Amino acid sequence: PETPEEFQIRLSEAITYDNFARRPVHRTVSDMVDYLSDMWGVASNIREAQKANRWPRNPRSCKNYSGCQYFPLCTGVASEEDESMFIHKPAHEELNCKEIAV
Repeated sequence: PETPEEFQIRLSEAITYDNFARRPVHRTVSDMVDYLSDMWGVASNIREAQKANRWPRNPRSCKNYSGCQYFPLCTGVASEEDESMFIHKPAHEELNCKEIAV
């Protein structure tokens, strides 16, 4: 048994002196080219989904972590208008983004 203060000291020491310490990670030019290529692909996929107004589903995640709350919607059992299942809230104003012309 330890007090919260003792736990804080032990945790601080573990983070500072053990394997949890931050260390620089060096990337090669090739690593950066691969990363930028990946990000370009992700951005392209997002843009194509925006244009088509079609967003891909990820069926592998339907039953992860006790299941997806949107499973009834995806399977057609429920409607997005069903207020007993889905609470409709206005989006936060920072999330309201304008269409970007590309």
